[in-house]
Amino acid sequence: MASTSEGLHGQAVNLLDHRKLRPLIVFGYMQAMDLLSTVAFLLGGVQEANPLVRGAMQVAGNPMFGLVTVKAFGFLLGIYCYRSGRIGLLERANVFFALLLAYNLCCLILGLARR
Repeated sequence: MASTSEGLHGQAVNLLDHRKLRPLIVFGYMQAMDLLSTVAFLLGGVQEANPLVRGAMQVAGNPMFGLVTVKAFGFLLGIYCYRSGRIGLLERANVFFALLLAYNLCCLILGLARR
């Protein structure tokens, strides 16, 4: 009985191997941080720069619903990349979003400093 339990535990560890999941976890984190930085800009009176996201926010009726929908769709694309083995693409997207977040934070800080 102990060997069956250990076997199941070993399978669970393999399914949750953080080294393999890391790009997807980072991608989800980047999506969440991008959502938060966008909300900070919107609260500061700055419009969304991405025309697709801006359009989704207008069409949805509620800007937050449109924004969350776009971010959820983006995360689903990340899951697709992960499951189809396109880890390199996911890692490049993570670098892009890290740079975007750094830029957003710099702009937000500079905007607040001018007040």
